[in-house]
Amino acid sequence: MESKCKTCRFWEEQSLDGTLLNVGLCKRYPPQGSTLFEWINEAEESNHKIINFVGSWQNRNANDWCGEHCDKTS
Repeated sequence: MESKCKTCRFWEEQSLDGTLLNVGLCKRYPPQGSTLFEWINEAEESNHKIINFVGSWQNRNANDWCGEHCDKTS
């Protein structure tokens, strides 16, 4: 079996209106956090405030691969 995301137990394919998109989320690890900023004055990069902290899984193409592949049938 090929070791690609589409055959990995940790990959969850995404769909739009019932149509599979050939992209999905890798759920091998917990969501990674990202901080969203709002710029108060775009001329000064240090002049911002944090507006939100979000967590999300990594987006991956069905044909991507990594060193931690685990077959869906395992």
